[in-house]
Amino acid sequence: MSNIAVFAFPSAAGHVNPSLPLCKKLVTLGWRVEYLGVATFKSAIESTGATFHDRDDVCAELGIPDVTGMVYKTLEEYNDPAAKMWALNFGSIATGRLLPVYLSFLRRLSPHLIVYCPVLCSVVHLAAMHLNIPDVSLLTTAGPGFWDAAFACSGGSVAGLVAAIGANPANNKAIDGIRSLINMPNLTLNTSETEPLVHEYYTGVNVVTTIASMADTLNDKDAQFYESNGKKFEFVGPLLGESQATVAAALSEEEVADLFKYVEEATAANRRVIYVSMGTVLTGDDPGNGWNGTSGSALTGKQLCHCVFRAVFAELGSGGSALLSPPPLVVAAIGPQPDALANVSVPENAVCLTSIPQVQLLRVAKPALFITNGGQNSFIESLSVGTPLVVCPGMGDQRTNAAKARKLGVGVAIDRPTQTVSAEKSVEVAVAYQAAVSDAIREVLGVSREEFLTKAQAVATELEQGGGVDRAVQILVKAAGGALNQW
Repeated sequence: MSNIAVFAFPSAAGHVNPSLPLCKKLVTLGWRVEYLGVATFKSAIESTGATFHDRDDVCAELGIPDVTGMVYKTLEEYNDPAAKMWALNFGSIATGRLLPVYLSFLRRLSPHLIVYCPVLCSVVHLAAMHLNIPDVSLLTTAGPGFWDAAFACSGGSVAGLVAAIGANPANNKAIDGIRSLINMPNLTLNTSETEPLVHEYYTGVNVVTTIASMADTLNDKDAQFYESNGKKFEFVGPLLGESQATVAAALSEEEVADLFKYVEEATAANRRVIYVSMGTVLTGDDPGNGWNGTSGSALTGKQLCHCVFRAVFAELGSGGSALLSPPPLVVAAIGPQPDALANVSVPENAVCLTSIPQVQLLRVAKPALFITNGGQNSFIESLSVGTPLVVCPGMGDQRTNAAKARKLGVGVAIDRPTQTVSAEKSVEVAVAYQAAVSDAIREVLGVSREEFLTKAQAVATELEQGGGVDRAVQILVKAAGGALNQW
């Protein structure tokens, strides 16, 4: 009988993608992998050999017909407008609603191992603890210090946040329900001033998709807590595979073939490849952080992306560039929006597609430059092939990675304008931002090009030493070892 692993990564491409090569490797080792996700990523998940389970269908069977709607509706149940700032990441009402679903799902499959996302699916860990099933988290941020880094960027206070969470009656009621359901009376779930934030989202062994030297700094108090409580973070570097999940429509086999034919022809003609992608959130439909959202800044996602596209096409278009000669091949992932390139002039040497098989492109083309939003996966994947960066962050850890690119000397970052302005003023801000992106491109590809390249290649060597997929799978198998005959 095959060993069984359950993977639970419900909703974001940046969290799903690193899990896919682990699925594929386990399948090749004879494991049966059952993957709980959303329909958007079904094809990519099934291409690994895993069996796909639709989260929405599973939840509907047990009385939650609209998971996303339920989660967002709970924001009102906290009866505090300020809770909308913390409830999705740190609140417990939605967790309490989903916990019975995951308990039922896991009981039905009786796995020997669970692999889960501690950022977006921590409820699975609570279920695993109750059922005494070994589990390993896959942390796709830059280590457990990522919240420290986020607060440092935003100027917020962990103590203030914990106090607000602990003072919310609806949240405390939900925590009591969780404690009772899984018989764990000591759970604090982000309400303890003496314990690290989200520490209960992690298990005994946590795989991290970066290396220790590039991890966000964890404060000494929290580091000591994790050590004394036996929670280990194993830094394995990037987990790269050919299968990739995307929120944009996947390219057809013909489109993929055409793309790499262009890359091959460019390489044969001694033309460099430039890659542009602003990720899936900025180009998506999230009301706060997506195409029409501002993330509290002066520019919408659409304005930010258009500034980047215009700067790239102006600096590196086929009309002639002082930076690269002959003109490079510009490959741009523009996302799913119908107005992704509205009023943007696209040069003849640019290939623009809704989505790009990013890992494959980076490996084959080894671009001279990657212009990116700086999401953790894109940041690490680019550096894994020694490609320098221009980072144009939108929100969250993208800002942290922008600062990291500067510090490491592997690229240049242009911070998103943070002030809120009128629609009329935002046009002026956009012009200035586009000029800054142009300046950054010229800096990385100009007289200092070799210096940026050398530092990026040095990071690539260091990332390779993390062990990647093979080491991560060894950790998973070892974690499951004591339970392989349990069921």
